Amino acid sequence: MTVSNVTDDGTIHVLEGTQITLSCYVGSGVPEEMMTWISNDILLNNGGPGYLEYIFIPKRIDHMRYFTCSASNDNTHEPLSQRVQLEVVFIPKVTINGSEKIQISEGQRLVLTCFVDTNVKNYTLKWIIKDNVDITDKDTSDNILNSFDEYLPKSTLTILWIRKDYNGQIQCRAINEAGIGTDTIDIYVKYKPVIISNISLVILKAEINEPANISILVQSFEKPKIAWMFSSGGITGLWSIHKHINASSDTDTFILSSIIVPRRHKHFGNYTVRVRNSEGSDEMTFKLTYKAEWKIISPPIIFGQTARLGCEIQNGTDGNTRTWQGGPGYNSIYFNGHSSNPDKYMEVTAREPYRSLLEIYKFSENDVDCDYSCSIGFHEDRHKLSLNPEDFELHPTRASTSRAATLRKGHLVVDVSMMKVYPEPKCKIKFQEKYYIGTTNSEKNGKFFRVNIMLDHTFEIHVCKGQLTVACIVGNSDVEVYSQYFNTCPDNTAETDNTAETGTRNYLPYVVAVLIFIILLVVLYIVVVYLRKCKNPVFCNFCNTGDGVALEHVTQDGQRQTLVVHSPNMNINTNKNTIGDIAKTDGKNKKQEEAKKEMKALMPNE
Repeated sequence: MTVSNVTDDGTIHVLEGTQITLSCYVGSGVPEEMMTWISNDILLNNGGPGYLEYIFIPKRIDHMRYFTCSASNDNTHEPLSQRVQLEVVFIPKVTINGSEKIQISEGQRLVLTCFVDTNVKNYTLKWIIKDNVDITDKDTSDNILNSFDEYLPKSTLTILWIRKDYNGQIQCRAINEAGIGTDTIDIYVKYKPVIISNISLVILKAEINEPANISILVQSFEKPKIAWMFSSGGITGLWSIHKHINASSDTDTFILSSIIVPRRHKHFGNYTVRVRNSEGSDEMTFKLTYKAEWKIISPPIIFGQTARLGCEIQNGTDGNTRTWQGGPGYNSIYFNGHSSNPDKYMEVTAREPYRSLLEIYKFSENDVDCDYSCSIGFHEDRHKLSLNPEDFELHPTRASTSRAATLRKGHLVVDVSMMKVYPEPKCKIKFQEKYYIGTTNSEKNGKFFRVNIMLDHTFEIHVCKGQLTVACIVGNSDVEVYSQYFNTCPDNTAETDNTAETGTRNYLPYVVAVLIFIILLVVLYIVVVYLRKCKNPVFCNFCNTGDGVALEHVTQDGQRQTLVVHSPNMNINTNKNTIGDIAKTDGKNKKQEEAKKEMKALMPNE
């Protein structure tokens, strides 16, 4: 008889809560045997012959429990049997000490202890807050301490300085091979109200007897209270307080609303409010000004060039003081005709409806996404000059652009990279007056974009010249990024286009001149050779016929021989009277001197 999955010491390893099957096998006899599974004298299952199983889900109480499989028939005095013992691995039972809900003020220390009940040491333990974040992870701040005692076993979590973002549930979680055990405690963090604003001074715009509306967001664990703490004399309204409808369940956010009505010029100025709850308070100051507005003049602003901001006011002003503030660090940049940096900022003559125009020279990346404010008398406007594709353009420069292109045997490859450009451009590649679609890849590079344009195109092999242009639309501007004329044709390539014809015409005069020179050399060569062959001449005569040069040779027997060499551009003034001159030029030849004397003697008198 055998029972499956039994170890050498007669035990079976099982997990709490996981279904198992106890299987018993025996060789059948005659007559057939009856088989049973029994535990604690309780019959669990019977059947057979040959095989019997018992299926159940083990619990903690089944740990170390014995189960016996037996088989018998009418011929057996003692039944065959085998006893096995279960070893059940417990699912961790986790308990956090203390009450189910803890109220604690922000900034205090929180200590929680988690006890784990299981019969194995191989398990992991975590402390989890909202969004399933393990706050005991090694990457958390030094504000979290976690100690573990494996002998009890227990884990102690210490939060040295509790923050409001811990508001909600904290869970202790233990995991082993059998499963997961958890316990949760609710943490209710009390904290002083927080006014949600990214600026310390809020500008409100109004006119006399016209209300300025106020609306602020406040985060508080309980409904806050609010009161006016300072006023410049205008009428201050009552406050309405409502829960923010978009606030999440674990964040208490309230909307507080009121108005200020100025009745006189002196009512324009600062107003301060204080928001409080049982844990503390927070304050905010508002500056009430006349309605004013600054805006970009003639957008877009092109980086590297001059930007112009214009300050516009309504209903005039009772003061002439003009002030501009802003830029990196929000500093004073212009006051009543005096610039803090004349090379960077300057006020220019304004035209209606603007009372002041500020020029920012060599506008750079540092000049954008900053607050700017203009003040004229009591009128003031402050807001951020935010980067956006409608109002700003950064054109690629030669220094920030890499360009490469080749044309070989009809294969055109273009690779252009712009390191900084804004907004994201739309680019085209043109070659020989036709547009081609390339591959454009862009990615963020700080505030701007990095763009790469590539084209790999194959023409017919004889295409070896043409104009290449890469042009992009950047915002509303057409920008030529790359321009290159290619002529990679070999010298012996027959060209039939207009450029080739023009080149042929340019070389024609030189070709004609060379041909004439060659003809002259040939004529001269023929004359010299002929003269050398006249060893015993009786008479040699040159004459210019107009169509060329005629050479007459009179032999000793009185016969005349004539040789005519045609040359359309030759004009040789040669006659009978010049023969002596010709003979003199070759006076070194004695035979020619003697021939000359004979010819003079024979020549008839004219």
